[in-house]
Amino acid sequence: MTETTAPLCIVIEASAIRFERTFPVPLETAWDYLTRRDLLKSWLADGTIEPRVGGRVDLQFEVDPCRDEAACHSVGTVLEWNPPTRLSYTWQEELHASPEKASYVIFELAPVPGGTQLTLTHKRLDPKKKHLYGAGWHTHFEVMAARVAGTDPAVFQVLFEQLLAVYERLMQREG
Repeated sequence: MTETTAPLCIVIEASAIRFERTFPVPLETAWDYLTRRDLLKSWLADGTIEPRVGGRVDLQFEVDPCRDEAACHSVGTVLEWNPPTRLSYTWQEELHASPEKASYVIFELAPVPGGTQLTLTHKRLDPKKKHLYGAGWHTHFEVMAARVAGTDPAVFQVLFEQLLAVYERLMQREG
């Protein structure tokens, strides 16, 4: 069984969650993991983030070969581009949905002793799907931690399914 000791997300409101993680890398390296295609692909998704406000975000989620049948495509628009401390963009999985249905992803990076603290806030989530995003981001951050450490990550789908049950219970408690 794959286990994680990383803290769960914080539910900050009915439609928003927050994660805080510390990675043992300099601020610029953490920024590169969020924005450089080769590093982004290693933990989150293949795709591009145009490096400017108004730039296009196009992410194809196939990080783990076991996820091929569950591939997801997300598009968005860069709202904030402030290297190396802040990145935000809209997030839409329904490619033809109206922009009003988009959620928002905000990455904040800050130097801390021994590395960089990454804070992710995902807002405007469908409360009925919050557990999926919680388990998903948690799993992706586990993969990122392994990549940063130079180790092999857990099998994405196995860890995701274990965390999904945990996040379902958390979201039921949080309302």
